[in-house]
Amino acid sequence: MRKIEKDNAKYDENHFMYLALHKSPRSKALPKHFGIQSKFIPLEENLYKSFSISNSKLLISFFKKIKNRSNLIIEYDGNFFPQVVLIFVNLIYFKRFRIILDCHVNSYMGVDKYSIRTIIKLLILYVFKVFFRVKTIVHNRRSLKVLKKSIYCPTPFPNLKKTSHDKLNKNFENDVLIISSLNKDEPVDIFIDSALKLKSLGLKVLITGREDKLNESQKSKGNQLFSGFLEKDDYTQLIQNSKIVIAMTIREYNLLFAPREALQYSKICLVNNSFENKEFYSDLCQYCDINADLIFSRVVSLLSERIKFNDYALDELIKDTDKTINEVKECLFIK
Repeated sequence: MRKIEKDNAKYDENHFMYLALHKSPRSKALPKHFGIQSKFIPLEENLYKSFSISNSKLLISFFKKIKNRSNLIIEYDGNFFPQVVLIFVNLIYFKRFRIILDCHVNSYMGVDKYSIRTIIKLLILYVFKVFFRVKTIVHNRRSLKVLKKSIYCPTPFPNLKKTSHDKLNKNFENDVLIISSLNKDEPVDIFIDSALKLKSLGLKVLITGREDKLNESQKSKGNQLFSGFLEKDDYTQLIQNSKIVIAMTIREYNLLFAPREALQYSKICLVNNSFENKEFYSDLCQYCDINADLIFSRVVSLLSERIKFNDYALDELIKDTDKTINEVKECLFIK
């Protein structure tokens, strides 16, 4: 467990602090874009494992050092343990933080949107909103219909640079890259089937993600398809050296982040044809149903086509995204 740096500084009443709980692209990019300080307290993804004395001490220590009425933006993926500790600190130390939850889709939507898990996630969030007057931020506009009275704030586009070859740990020559974290909300079996079909044509295909998340059947079937953990430079170089990038999710209301990386390297990006993806990326991406045969035929077709990348449309999307984030900053009185 990473220790928090000792910091005796007291913050101004209008000070904003971002509390990151995972190493996600958004938790790294958003506080930088807001121009606010950020603290990282790594928690177990499993809710029950995160409830521990050591984690409690870390969070209590962090909350105690912040001045009363400070504004805290907390990354929230459904693990409400930090909020429970925060309520305890408010009661014991007479603090009254202004809380804003930066909600990942997983915090209010299960893989199956009609599941009991989804209902519980939404119920917990509305308890925070109604009884503790917590503000909520969502990543895509459609989620405003699910999590009422929230603030829409898209994830910033990453600042990417081309990686020089002398910094690489590996050399990549690749045709199709499937960007995945191998999580439950991704069609991993379909990724494997698609990759095997494409490899049968002699194409070079790789799937990102740590293989320890796979079951034995997936490991055996997808042998040598997975890149394993990659350093940042290797990961960006792999994107640059690939002709087509695929990213998909089976969770509804989920706007994919991976296309932001691929598009900035002018790559053909094939994603699932959800409302969220189409609404945000428009004609910049190619779309397909989540089906191995359809993905295979779509990739073969795209490789034979000469698609001209629309740099102007990408620049406009980045400008619109930055503008929306700046409007959120003004709404939260960060400027």
